[in-house]
Amino acid sequence: PPIRWLDAGCGGGTNTLLFQGYGEVYGIDIDKKALEFAQRVAPQAHFIHGSLVDLPFESGFFHVASALDVIEHIKEEDKVLKELYRVLCPGGFLIVTVPAFQWLWSALDDTVQHQRRYTITTLKSALSKVGFIIKKSSYFFFTTFPLAIIQKKIFLRNKRLNEDNLNPILPSFLNNLLYYACLWETYFLKIGKLPWGSSIVAVAQKPSN
Repeated sequence: PPIRWLDAGCGGGTNTLLFQGYGEVYGIDIDKKALEFAQRVAPQAHFIHGSLVDLPFESGFFHVASALDVIEHIKEEDKVLKELYRVLCPGGFLIVTVPAFQWLWSALDDTVQHQRRYTITTLKSALSKVGFIIKKSSYFFFTTFPLAIIQKKIFLRNKRLNEDNLNPILPSFLNNLLYYACLWETYFLKIGKLPWGSSIVAVAQKPSN
């Protein structure tokens, strides 16, 4: 049935647009300019300016919440996870993605103001501490992991990044090659887990009682 979905740290609304197919979607972000853009991208969604450490929603309001590459930006990790737990109804689900492995830290992490990178163990521990039950967790971007190591430990090792070189545009053929190289992971993750990768995904559930 239709559900209420919270896209926490929605940014420019690209994911929010996809989630609209599942029901009524709310997006929240601290960046007003991002929200203005998101409203044009996903006009049917509800967008709210606010902080994830103090969500302006009543307890138990949402069936699903997503925090995709979000919690690593926030110092008060426990406060964010407690708030996401609070606004989910009993039995509700949280979907989280984060960057993996602290040893992969590079100039990119500094530029985008990451506070930390995770392992499966540290992410599951953070979620469990606030009461979530872990339903599934895995690394992903397994296929391109060697490239991520080369990029971060060689090309970005001593490089200073700014807005001009933060998001270089790849040639379309290379972008397509990397896309299809990773596409198989989305099918494999339905039945298994990947042993390593540059990111982590976890699905957690709030207990029903």
